[in-house]
Amino acid sequence: MSIKKVIIHQVRRDKDGALLQIKCRKKENDIAGLTEQLAEKLIELFPNNLSFGVFGQHGDNTSKPAFEQELHKYYDLNSFECSNFVQMTTDMANRYATLLERGNRGNVKGGYLVFYQYEKRDCNWLAVVVLQKKPGIDLSDDLTTVAREILDLDSLHLGATINLELWDSKDSDKYIRFITKLASDVREYFEEFIGCVRDKTATAAETQALKRAIEDYSSNTLKLDDEDKLNRTTKAHQFISEKLKKNEPVVLEEVANFVFPESPQPFIVHASDEYDINSELSINKTTLRSFVRLHGQYKGISISFDRHHLGKSIIWNNGVLEIHEIPPSLEHEIIIEDTLKSLRDNPEMSDEDKFKLIESAVKKGVSPSELDIFYGTSNSMLLEKFIEPEMLENIEDGQNNSTNLLEDLR
Repeated sequence: MSIKKVIIHQVRRDKDGALLQIKCRKKENDIAGLTEQLAEKLIELFPNNLSFGVFGQHGDNTSKPAFEQELHKYYDLNSFECSNFVQMTTDMANRYATLLERGNRGNVKGGYLVFYQYEKRDCNWLAVVVLQKKPGIDLSDDLTTVAREILDLDSLHLGATINLELWDSKDSDKYIRFITKLASDVREYFEEFIGCVRDKTATAAETQALKRAIEDYSSNTLKLDDEDKLNRTTKAHQFISEKLKKNEPVVLEEVANFVFPESPQPFIVHASDEYDINSELSINKTTLRSFVRLHGQYKGISISFDRHHLGKSIIWNNGVLEIHEIPPSLEHEIIIEDTLKSLRDNPEMSDEDKFKLIESAVKKGVSPSELDIFYGTSNSMLLEKFIEPEMLENIEDGQNNSTNLLEDLR
């Protein structure tokens, strides 16, 4: 990673309605004047969980905006060398100023426009960010403290970076990355300055596609059960979250090696061919949360379910969790346990009431052998109604007496 060119222009106003102060440098800033930490911070300003887009105007990505025209004018697309970086960025800064003076944008303060070309993972990028200053303290040679304003790289709200190779090849619709954390009207003027069609859902769609690819590969290729499939998406969540914390790229190959160490390459092919997932992933943090279930455990109660069920089959209502679609196996176990509990808690229950209780459970799919239906009763109606055919054959053959039958049914 390295910065190849950098220049800073000023297009800003001190307060709402004030005249813009425009000051453009006549030569590039000295790269040697950038500390290694500052250069690295500039390069890492654009993580993988951003909005993406392409050049275009008014929703039309076939129309070439002024920013793209200037790139064509000054860049050699074979070497990605800029013929006149100062002039190109000066033209862009002046056009930026024109946009800020247009209409009712007197409340847009602008800032310091930092243009820089850098190389990252064998690709050339051109970035433009709008920075402000913040109060700072420096030391003089005699160690006297000196109040000083410094560029605030920690509060970046507007910026865009263009992958020049992807832009030139037109092989991707994600060659522009955006940082737009301010109000929508401010975002709109900045997007107008760049001249782009921003895909606001691209990161969410690609993150969801990765989840589907992992689930599909786990179920249909590896033939894993639901629990193992969940473990794979949980591992993906763990790996990607750690990458995002470190502001590191999320690469499909690395995800595959971590989640499917037994067969990473087949998964890469599956994700690329079937789900159109790129080698470097764009991640939406909100969508990433769907990789893991909502889970809670307290006083012998354990609940776990996929997040998309909340608000649908599972409702949270004033502190009460309502489950409207119970898994069949769980429903079966609940019916058995509820029936047995009623029999145990009511030893004086009449045979007729026991019959009705057991009949209700059997109608819901419970096998008589799953219930202690003969406990405390001698009613032949129970025996004739609920005895299973194979047990009846044993009784008729004299191979089983009533005591053994009772034990078997228990």
